[in-house]
Amino acid sequence: MIRRILLVDDDHQFLETMSELLRLRQYDVESASDCLLAIELLRSRKIDLLVTDIVMPNYDGLELIITVREQFPKVKIIAISGGGKIDKKTYLMMAKGLRADAVLEKPFLCSELDDLIKSLD
Repeated sequence: MIRRILLVDDDHQFLETMSELLRLRQYDVESASDCLLAIELLRSRKIDLLVTDIVMPNYDGLELIITVREQFPKVKIIAISGGGKIDKKTYLMMAKGLRADAVLEKPFLCSELDDLIKSLD
């Protein structure tokens, strides 16, 4: 059962808002504004689900997905993207190719994310 979620996004407002909305849905939410902090949290806490943005500075979400699949294979992954240098559909296709369990285009409603989380449970 998915209880503890790690939400990773470099947009601090999105991170705070989505973390609070997920907490209101009774999830235990950890958050990280970059992938290196996310990896530290994955090493130090039991995480059931990683929800990660793809386009971030330095170490991007695609690299994070690769690392999680190698080091934490039981963690479920939802990749999210609003696009960047290329369109969001391409980023999300790449995430699926790297074995993300699900993908979601930004912007989205919290209820859409919640439905996706429940479908992975």
